[in-house]
Amino acid sequence: MKKILITGITLIALTSCNGIGILKNDENKTPTSSGEVISIEKTNSYTESTENTTGTKNTATGSGTENTDGIVKDGSLVSVYYTLRVDNQGEKEVKDTNVEAVAKENNLYKTGAKYEPLPVLIGSNQVVKGFEEGLMGMKKGEKKSIVVPAEKGYGKDTITQTIDAKQIAPEFTIKKERKILEDTITDTLTFEDALFKSLPTEIQEKIKSAKAGEKIDLQGKEATVKEKTDTSITFEVNNLGNPFLGKEKKVGTKVETPQADFMIKELTDTGVTLLITNKTSPFYQKDFKEGATATVQ
Repeated sequence: MKKILITGITLIALTSCNGIGILKNDENKTPTSSGEVISIEKTNSYTESTENTTGTKNTATGSGTENTDGIVKDGSLVSVYYTLRVDNQGEKEVKDTNVEAVAKENNLYKTGAKYEPLPVLIGSNQVVKGFEEGLMGMKKGEKKSIVVPAEKGYGKDTITQTIDAKQIAPEFTIKKERKILEDTITDTLTFEDALFKSLPTEIQEKIKSAKAGEKIDLQGKEATVKEKTDTSITFEVNNLGNPFLGKEKKVGTKVETPQADFMIKELTDTGVTLLITNKTSPFYQKDFKEGATATVQ
């Protein structure tokens, strides 16, 4: 079973409160990935602020019961540095952290991101249940790793979901109108259409001034003007979405692409049946039947 492993818990500050506050970070303490309680504050009421690198101050006030024993409990407000690892068959991969050094070591560092302690109000369901339970009972000087099972983290590994087979099948057929195989598409656009009015002004002007037989750039697509009136224009564009563009349209014709293969299986005057091989399916070149399993990347 896949588990969430949270290591490197550094408890920066602790107080008991009924309101959510922003606690001060000890600027003289460098966070480590091993985890250490830095300070414990005892108060019945407070007004606190933190100042970020831009000089903006965040201020919050609150009140609550005095934390006399310095131990994390229900209602405590704690600030923690953390490193989140996913334990999958013995492989532990760092997925998230608010410790700058750890982020850099694991190619997770983001320029401009603030690597600050995470404030957590115990009992507020602010974080996953397993993480919150692991914080309970921590105190100054303690170092700790928290293992969060799937059922107390982001859910169990196994999820049952019903989807259309075509979304995941390695091979399937579809029936469409034959016109999807045409190399060109002919369409008429009136100048009062919302679609026409949504085009950039310069393109609208080009379309209105175009003449029959002229080629125009229609937002990256070359279009040939077939007919134009004072109120509309009929143009023809290459059907770039057609995998059989420029190919002979007959039963057995096959086109291969990196993502999928297409073959004309049946062809009538009005319709076409295509056999599609989905190379991106997790079941590609595998059995696709009830009970079959595959790894989703």
